[in-house]
Amino acid sequence: DIITCLVSLYLIYKDPLKSLIIITDKATKAQRLLKYVKDIIVANQDFFSDIFDLKNLLNSKITTLQNKRKEPSIFYGSLGETLRGIHPDYVVFDDILTRETSWSSATRESVFEKYEEVKKLTNKFKFIF
Repeated sequence: DIITCLVSLYLIYKDPLKSLIIITDKATKAQRLLKYVKDIIVANQDFFSDIFDLKNLLNSKITTLQNKRKEPSIFYGSLGETLRGIHPDYVVFDDILTRETSWSSATRESVFEKYEEVKKLTNKFKFIF
């Protein structure tokens, strides 16, 4: 989890005009990961204050001061939800197939469907697993 959070922060810190979506198997896990990202930003305010508006950090999305796009800088999604209308620059899939869930052909199929859906929506094809 920490690597997902740190990679997400690094990519947006490197280019605050980009956007990134974290996709997990369940929305609750994705929400938790985004909260971890927010907590890292808050704990390191001196480092991130020139990138993020610390007063407007939300648990559902995080936006940089420089971002003027429709979608937030860092946000989340899950296998079970539709992601139409978004166009992130980066996609991070986090533990979407585990040892327990990979036995189900329906779950494996939903992962491949989500991959194809997100692939069509991204501006540049940069996936991080």
